[in-house]
Amino acid sequence: MGGSGSGRWHRWRTKDTVDGLKSLDINWLQRHGHLTPGRSSGVSWTRNGEPSGNILLRAEADQVILEYRYRRNEGEWQEVTEPVSLTWTRCNYGGARPWFLCPRVGCGRRVGKLYAGGRYFLCSHCYDLTYESRREDRKGRLLLKAQNIRRRLGGSMSMADPFPDKPRGMHWSRYRRLMLKARQAELQMWREVEQWLQASKSCVK
Repeated sequence: MGGSGSGRWHRWRTKDTVDGLKSLDINWLQRHGHLTPGRSSGVSWTRNGEPSGNILLRAEADQVILEYRYRRNEGEWQEVTEPVSLTWTRCNYGGARPWFLCPRVGCGRRVGKLYAGGRYFLCSHCYDLTYESRREDRKGRLLLKAQNIRRRLGGSMSMADPFPDKPRGMHWSRYRRLMLKARQAELQMWREVEQWLQASKSCVK
């Protein structure tokens, strides 16, 4: 579903990441007209350019109905119909933003994404998900932070390349803040690397 996340159906053992699961992004659905009441449409995912799953989504005024097939551990395919309630909040500059209400009984959190971590699409809290970046050590998290800022500015994620120029239309104040955050993250990362190397040397002695 272009940009809403792709991955595979996971079997739950240890804490997994949101990055590897199929997800439904309500902002993506809204932009592409899938939340228009009365509309029925298909939503699909790909992995490595190949189809990896699809569902039928029927939109109503205050909810969406998800229809899809699910199976566990190569078992029998089961037909699933899952209603998901919607809510809306007003934006500061007009209009309203849609949200899912997690359909798990006892949850009901207002979220922007639901994840296919099992039979149903639920929020990240219900599936006890984490982000890939949180699995990295501090050096990795700092590097990822700097790289993500470079990517947001339209540049390369390689730290060997020059820092990207200010994108057209971006205010200079915001560009400088992002540059400062990236520089600070990079500096802290190299400090962590230096400390790690020193600790490694002391262990060898």
